[in-house]
Amino acid sequence: MPIMLTFLGTELKDLTYLDSVLTLVDCENFTPDHFDSEAALKQIAYGDIILLNKTDLVSQDKVDYLESYIKTINNAARILRSQYSKIPFYLILDVNLSKLQPYLIEDKNHQYELQKKPKNHLINDGFTSISFRSKRPFSMLKFQHNFLDELPENIFRAKGILWFQESESKHIFQLSGKRYDMQVEEWSTTPTNQLVLIGRDLNPLIIQQGLTNCLTM
Repeated sequence: MPIMLTFLGTELKDLTYLDSVLTLVDCENFTPDHFDSEAALKQIAYGDIILLNKTDLVSQDKVDYLESYIKTINNAARILRSQYSKIPFYLILDVNLSKLQPYLIEDKNHQYELQKKPKNHLINDGFTSISFRSKRPFSMLKFQHNFLDELPENIFRAKGILWFQESESKHIFQLSGKRYDMQVEEWSTTPTNQLVLIGRDLNPLIIQQGLTNCLTM
């Protein structure tokens, strides 16, 4: 909601208009536990369009269950199903579905507080964002066996740039749920490791130490 009010309640309202709010749901990794999250619930409740993505990776029953549950939270939303986030543009652009204008707060002092003191929804909901940096390379074998193979289930997303001793290339790493992908590029800067992980109820010290143990001596 604070992000949406940025467009509706600041000088940006004269430069932009809010056509609709689109919420993306990862069907493969979304579980009933996510409905306990205030941030997740609000994203669904305020969404004008709910996009159920990765429907090809789960059963029809799970997709139907998620859609039914979402309707109990926001029955007015347009719910679409997709694979690889592919959806016809005419279904999501210039649709004039936004219903947020009535929520615009006219009180300037309240708007000031929203801008100066945004809530950290990640912390409020038990979500943790952990950053890891190192100027030493990873051991590819250690990273695979000691980290990826032992990855806690409560790590939902991760992305970053990885440097492996065994490779001269830069590895662009992305993880979503249990699936991960690495793209290889040439280094244009000094090699380094930069990784961000997002999960729920994570122990930063354990995660940091686990990654440190994957570095070469």
